[in-house]
Amino acid sequence: VGKRPVMFFDGDLWSLRKWDADKIIGSGAFMAVHDSAVWNCHTFCHHDSHKNGLDPIRYFNSGLMFWDNRIAEHREIFKLARQSHQEHKRGKRHYDDKTDQAHLNYGVLHSGVPLQWLPIQYNTYCFGINHGQFPYYPRDIINLHGAGIAPKRKFSRLRIEASVFGQKIFPLHQQAVNFEWDRMFSYR
Repeated sequence: VGKRPVMFFDGDLWSLRKWDADKIIGSGAFMAVHDSAVWNCHTFCHHDSHKNGLDPIRYFNSGLMFWDNRIAEHREIFKLARQSHQEHKRGKRHYDDKTDQAHLNYGVLHSGVPLQWLPIQYNTYCFGINHGQFPYYPRDIINLHGAGIAPKRKFSRLRIEASVFGQKIFPLHQQAVNFEWDRMFSYR
């Protein structure tokens, strides 16, 4: 890719709203959205974290990532990820994940590169919410991800989800903001 800031996203990540990647790209941190599938004991994320010492609190979804290839430590992430993949192929390390995600998590964890969370709106996959991995649907989904959907159903399912979550979102009324603030912090 060369020594430059990089944004990577999966082909099944659909942007539902305009957003400016230039406001995110180029940080000194590796940026992604936490993958709450790590809390679901039926997922490869959960199994791989526990078997390979990956930190569940720092486990991210690789469907949308930002890093800066000008920084040597960021390039080290991918060396470590390739090393992890080679160890898996040689049977020295076992992952249930058939994709790159576990290896990339290994690379970020062992590189020491700071991890900065993006809000879930940037990489929302309904499959995870439906399976109890996240407590709610974000109000304003920016990018909808087809993670967890069988390939032959992915396009039709994403179209349905996009028709629901891609509708125009209006700003919250100030009274609603005030009520929610009070409900969470003042009425206890």
